[in-house]
Formats: sequence, C-alpha cells, structure tokens
Amino acid sequence: MGAFDTQVKSAQAIFAAALRDVISICFEVDEVIYPEEKTIRGVDSGSPYEITYKPTKDIKNDYSADVRYGMLAGLNPAQGLIFMLQALGGKLISKDMAMRELPFTVNVTQELEKIEIEDMRTALLGSLTAYTQAIPQMATQGQDASDVVRKIAAVIKARQKGQALEDAIEATFAPAPQQVPPAGAPSQVEQMSPAPVAAPVGGPTPEQGVTELPPQEQSPDIQSLLSSLTSGGEANASVRTIRRR
Repeated sequence: MGAFDTQVKSAQAIFAAALRDVISICFEVDEVIYPEEKTIRGVDSGSPYEITYKPTKDIKNDYSADVRYGMLAGLNPAQGLIFMLQALGGKLISKDMAMRELPFTVNVTQELEKIEIEDMRTALLGSLTAYTQAIPQMATQGQDASDVVRKIAAVIKARQKGQALEDAIEATFAPAPQQVPPAGAPSQVEQMSPAPVAAPVGGPTPEQGVTELPPQEQSPDIQSLLSSLTSGGEANASVRTIRRR
C-alpha cells in the first residue's frame, strides 16, 4: 500500500517467479498422482466460472504457468488509478482492460453493459428534454402545444408508477394504429381519364379525305397528376383544360 518503490517491485517480481515454480509443480502432481476427472470453481473479473477437466488430457505434460501483478505493480491505489486514467485517456489501453486491472474485483461484462444502458438512457432523456423546448416556440406562434404537453405528462406519470424510462417513452410516442375500413365498404379507385385519340402518322390518306374534326379537349397526362401528389399520397392535383381548333 506504499508509494512506488524499487524494492516493492523487485519483491513482487521474486514472488511471481516463486509462484510460477509452485504452480508448475502443482500441474505435474495433478497429472501424475491425481489423473481422474475433476471440477474446479472460482471467480474471474467478478464473474463466477466452473471448469471440468481431466489432467491427462488437458495438462498433457504442459506445466508452464504465468504470474504477474498487473500494470499497477509497485503503485498504491491512488497512483495506480491516476496512471490507469492517463493510459485510458491516451488510448493506450481499453476500458475492458482498465476495469480488469482495478485493485478491487468487479464483474467487467455486467458493468460495461450497465454503463452502455446508462449512456443510452441519458441520450434518450436529452432528446425528450429537447422536445419540451418546442412548447414556448409553438405558443409564441399561436400553435396548439397540447399534444406535446400531454405526451410529456404521460411519460412523467409512467415514471412515477415505476415504469422504466425507455418503456414509458416507447408507449407514449408509439404511432397510432391505422384505421381499417369496414368490410363491404366501397373502395375508392382512381379513375383514369381516357387518352386522346392520336392522329394517323403522315396525315389522312387520299381515300379518307380531309374531314374537319370538332374541337377536342386535351386530357392531362398521368405523369403530371402523379408529380403533384403529396408525400402522404393525398391528391393535390389541378387540371387545366386546353381547347384547340
């Protein structure tokens, strides 16, 4: 628990070498004297685990081991935390590794999941707060802001009942169900105007002669009608009739 000291770090290196020798001997004894299948349990980075192994199959004359004191060797907790934050800020290590090197035991996977959920909830709450800022502007312009106020109040009431923030917002801002027309109701089908009769290519033949046709009304083409539709598919077209002689 003392400050950084060369003697402390040297002692830790000696302890690591001794522990490597002891663990190697344990592996060899486990394989030679106790070769039957066995189960071990433990905790790694805050997560419990269980392993079933057979020494003659899994160890198989490999008695090597590695022991280390981590990147905070020789540092007290305060100095180790500062060093870790500096390395994390310089993107030398990842958050996962920094959490695994902490001087206390944490469940790294569970903590990272909780941190991500908190960040997403904060972003969702910020979006909801920005949504409420539209109320004064709508009131100034004379618009009806009752729908915005009603949705914000619904989220607050849901939170008071113990509902999660994301569930409350999802239920409040869910799109309204589309109304299905009753069975047997006549469907509205758009009737297309008949296309104008085109004159024969090259003009009338000598046998047909020249006949004066009465004035015709030119119908609008389909492309002009479709181009004037709104984004919701509502008709917003205007028809102009041109009489030609």
